[in-house]
Amino acid sequence: MTDQFNGIQAFVYVAESANFSVAAEKLNLSRSAVAKMMTRLEQRLNIQLFHRTTRKMNLTLEGELFYQHCKSALNEILSAQYYFEQNTLKPIGKVKISVPHLLGQKCVMPILVESLVDNPELEMQVSFSDELVDLYEQGYDIALRTGQLKDSFDLKNRQIGVQKMVLCCSKSYFDQANIQCISDLDQQSLLVYSRGEWIRSWHLYENDEMFIYQPKGRIQLDDLPALIVAAKQGLGIAWIPSWLVKDELVKGELLEIFQESQGFQIDVSLVWKATKSIPCRIRFVLDLLIKELSVLIK
Repeated sequence: MTDQFNGIQAFVYVAESANFSVAAEKLNLSRSAVAKMMTRLEQRLNIQLFHRTTRKMNLTLEGELFYQHCKSALNEILSAQYYFEQNTLKPIGKVKISVPHLLGQKCVMPILVESLVDNPELEMQVSFSDELVDLYEQGYDIALRTGQLKDSFDLKNRQIGVQKMVLCCSKSYFDQANIQCISDLDQQSLLVYSRGEWIRSWHLYENDEMFIYQPKGRIQLDDLPALIVAAKQGLGIAWIPSWLVKDELVKGELLEIFQESQGFQIDVSLVWKATKSIPCRIRFVLDLLIKELSVLIK
C-alpha cells in the first residue's frame, strides 16, 4: 500500500511538472526511479497516462481524469495529516467520565471546569455516581474509583493517591467532652454513617495495630455533608474523609482528634480502557487528573 501511495504522489508531481527530474527532486528520488514508478503505475492500471516524446510529456485523456481524482484524494490526505500534526497536543471532542458523587463534586469538578475554560473544543459528559460502571458497556472513557481494584485484562489503571480518614469534632464539643484515649469513644456522642441497617465501621489504629470499631450513636445519617454539619454544630464525633473536611480543619471549625489512630487509607485510582493508543482528548484529561487530584485528595 505504501508503494502504491508513493506511486500516486509521484504521478501527481510528474503530471504537474511534466518532468521526471522535477518530480524526482521533490520526492528525493532519482529520475530513473520515478520513471519506473510511472511505468509500473500504467501497467497496474492498464492504461497509458502520458504521451511521451523526446521534447515533452503530456497527460493523455485517461491520465487527465486520473490526475483529477488523485489530486483531490492527495489534498485530503495531506490536509488530514496537517490537521493532526497541528492538533496533536490539543484536546478536541467529548470525554465521558464517571466519578464518585462527593469526590467528583469536591475535587474533580474544579479541575474539569478550569480545563474546559482553557480548551473550548473539549467536551465532557460527567456522571456523578457511587455505582461501579462498566466502561465498555456504558461507553465511559475514564472512571475514578476508590478502594482496591480487581484485576482486569481490558482496563488500565493508575493509583493517584490515598483517601485518609480522620476523626473530628467541633472545638465546643472537644472542650466539654472527656476525651483522653481512643477507648473513650464508647462514652462519646458518635455521628454514624449508615444506609438502612448497614452502619459503616471505623478502621482505627492503637499501638500501631489496626482494629475495627463499630460506632453506636443516636444520630445516624446516610449523607457525609450532613455528618459534617452535625459535627460543626457540636453534636459529636465523625469519621470523615480528610479531603471532605479540609476547609473546616483549616478554618478551625473542626478539630482532628486521635491523629495517631488515623493510619487507615483507601486507594484512589483512575481506570481507562486498555487500547493500543489513547486519543489526545482522553490522554489530556488523564494527565490532568493524575497531576491535580493527587494534591487535592491529600
